[in-house]
Amino acid sequence: MFGKKRRGLSFMLIGLLVFGAMFQGIGMKAVQAEKVDVKTVADIQPTFIKPPILPIPLFQWPNNAALEVTKITSTEATLTWPTPGGILKLSRYIIYVNDTFHESIAADRNTFTVKNLTQGTAYKFSIVAFAGQTSLAPLTVDARTPGILIPIKWPDNGVLAVSDVTETSLKLAWPKPEGISNISGFRVFIDGKLQHTAGEDAEGATFTGLQPSTNYTFAVEAFTTAGLGFKTALLSIDAKTKVPIPIEPDPDPVDPEPDPVVPDPVDPDPIKPDPVDPIDPDPIKPDPVDPINPGPVNPIDPIINLTDIANHWAREQIKEGVTRKIVNGYGDHTFRPDNKVNRAEFAIIIANALSLKGEGVVLNFVDNRKIGASSRKAIAQAVEAGIISGFHDGTFRPDAEITRLEMAAIIARAMELPMDPTAHTGFADDGSIPAWARGEVGALQKTGVIQGRSGNKFDPRANATRAETIVMLLRMLDY
Repeated sequence: MFGKKRRGLSFMLIGLLVFGAMFQGIGMKAVQAEKVDVKTVADIQPTFIKPPILPIPLFQWPNNAALEVTKITSTEATLTWPTPGGILKLSRYIIYVNDTFHESIAADRNTFTVKNLTQGTAYKFSIVAFAGQTSLAPLTVDARTPGILIPIKWPDNGVLAVSDVTETSLKLAWPKPEGISNISGFRVFIDGKLQHTAGEDAEGATFTGLQPSTNYTFAVEAFTTAGLGFKTALLSIDAKTKVPIPIEPDPDPVDPEPDPVVPDPVDPDPIKPDPVDPIDPDPIKPDPVDPINPGPVNPIDPIINLTDIANHWAREQIKEGVTRKIVNGYGDHTFRPDNKVNRAEFAIIIANALSLKGEGVVLNFVDNRKIGASSRKAIAQAVEAGIISGFHDGTFRPDAEITRLEMAAIIARAMELPMDPTAHTGFADDGSIPAWARGEVGALQKTGVIQGRSGNKFDPRANATRAETIVMLLRMLDY
């Protein structure tokens, strides 16, 4: 029996050895085959790309997430916040006030109003987001409720005031509001657009960089702090910047000595010197057609006894100017219609034409000593009226011959015409009219007060003659 068992075990052992040898051979062949396959694939040289790993957060606030107070009153505060993201699903929020549980709210909310707060009190608001039992670090914001608030208003009869007006600037002043002490400041609107914010103690502001000879509407409101939206009604006022005085490109000082060729005027009144050059017909043409229809002039009036205007194109206008005591002739019974007019003479003539009254302002030009006694009062009156001023270097240059451009600016200022600084004048040399005077020239051209010289040219830098001056001023008076 035992021998049979031993034989059985021997056969089993031999079987195992044979099976193992067969398996080993197969395995070796597999390895050999695998090696062949690897070499074959290596010959193809494939490129293997490792897929990127995209980190997806489980649960987090967006970048730069913040809790904000979007509105606050003395008893309530409205909070807003962003929605967190990630793999985990948002389940709820918890609101804390001063680190104390306040309320749990649904996950679909992004805003919440905390009520029953105390006025004039500082608070710390926090929000924590949950995804099941997972929570995020809180978002926190500090805020203070305002104290007792009283509606604010301007005082009765409160108005805006404008002063120190120049060509490009002015000063605006406003009254102090009533009914509140914790005012935040003032907002200033120019032509409906917010242009300036001033502090709570401000009583006015100076505005620069304005356009010359331009109308503006200024409006001011006072407002409160803490985002309550309390504000006064708007106070408004219309203001206009000054018309610029033409500045010739050559600032060389003017010869203080008057032109010896021009004699003293006949009129014994020293305040009535020679007239200035108007901006009109071509003086080269001796007989242009009179473009205006002045009133009748008494031809036998003894005051009109001028010997050099009989054949002049402006004869009737010159007679009318003398009759209306706007201008005078010379002691030798001449008018000298084609002579040029200086700035002092023009001040006298326009002061006569406008019947300016009073003594005028105290003159403070650096060349005051060059202003003669016969023209000083007229210049002071014209400066006070705001129609004439000095140059950028502080001079008046009384003996400088006035240009047609200067004269147009002064007359337009005196007529207070509406001006468009972008206007196209229609003159053939429109491009030579500087931007600062384009509005004045365009306005006068529309009224017919000025007309072109030959070739429909305005000739802005040319000097005006006595005849042109009286023609233009008569048109101004008859407009």
